[in-house]
Amino acid sequence: MDFTFNAKDQLVGVEFSGENYHAYSYDARGNFMPEDLQELNDNEVYTYAYDFRYDNNPNPFASKGLGLHVFSVYFDEPFLVNQLLSRNNPVYAKTTLGHTILGEHNIPLYSNENSYTSEFSNSFDTNGGLKEAGLKYAYQRKENGNVVDGYTEHTLLRFTCLKKQ
Repeated sequence: MDFTFNAKDQLVGVEFSGENYHAYSYDARGNFMPEDLQELNDNEVYTYAYDFRYDNNPNPFASKGLGLHVFSVYFDEPFLVNQLLSRNNPVYAKTTLGHTILGEHNIPLYSNENSYTSEFSNSFDTNGGLKEAGLKYAYQRKENGNVVDGYTEHTLLRFTCLKKQ
């Protein structure tokens, strides 16, 4: 893996063996924030929409590169990119991927939409160390505006942090 950083030492790209590249962007506060995108390919429209929200508390993974280290070892498990690379703690993240096939006069013939929603809850010990990280994850698939699939999962990770004297 090859990592690319910006002038603020934020991870902005990862290349996997020259075959696959992932780009990352951030908001003004230093939190992971993908950019919405719409691509038109002949008669097909692909949309990528993001709604990411953060609290105002310092993210324990932002300290001394801890999040980057965990990210480089585990990439996306058990934590998500926005948990590891942001200055603040994520509280909500929704990614919506859409695909529409257009007919004559750009009239939609078929559409599908996949949405992935994560709701985060964190608790901290008296020293500010992460005590629990909760995640409620929901997936929903729509075809032509109708829900055809979906599920919800809950995860709770517990930690014991030691303060080095």
